[in-house]
Amino acid sequence: MATRSLRQMQCLRPRELTLSGVVTITAAGAINTQGQMDASGTVANGAKNTGATVAKVGATSGRYTVTFDRKYRHVKHVGATMIGPDSAAFPTTTGSSPKCRLLADTNSFTVQFIREDTQADADPASGTKFTWIAIVSLS
Repeated sequence: MATRSLRQMQCLRPRELTLSGVVTITAAGAINTQGQMDASGTVANGAKNTGATVAKVGATSGRYTVTFDRKYRHVKHVGATMIGPDSAAFPTTTGSSPKCRLLADTNSFTVQFIREDTQADADPASGTKFTWIAIVSLS
C-alpha cells in the first residue's frame, strides 16, 4: 500500500472545504465589518475572502444569516463562537451565546445569539466579534 505525506495530499478529504470568517457588531446588532481577522485583532478584507456573506436578519434580535458564495453538495458542519471583551466580564444582559441553525438549503445557515440568563434572543453588545465556520462538500 502506497503512503503519502499530508503535505502531498493537501487535506485528508480533498473534496471538502473549510470556510470561515469574523464579524464585528455595532449598535442595535448592526454589522460593522466582516472578513478575516489579522494578528492585531482588526477585521478586514470583506466577505470576498471568506466564501460567504453575513447579513442581519431584518428586525429580528440577534439573528444573522451566513450565505455561501455558491451552493455546495453537503454542509457537514457549522459553528459560531463569540470573541469576548479583553478584560471585562462576558455580558449576561445582551446576546452572548451564539447558536447555529442549519437551513434546509445547502448555501446558508443562521447564527442566533441568546442571553445567558434568560435564553431569550438578544442582539450582541456593540463591539462584539464572532467567528463562524462551515465545512462543506463539493461532491
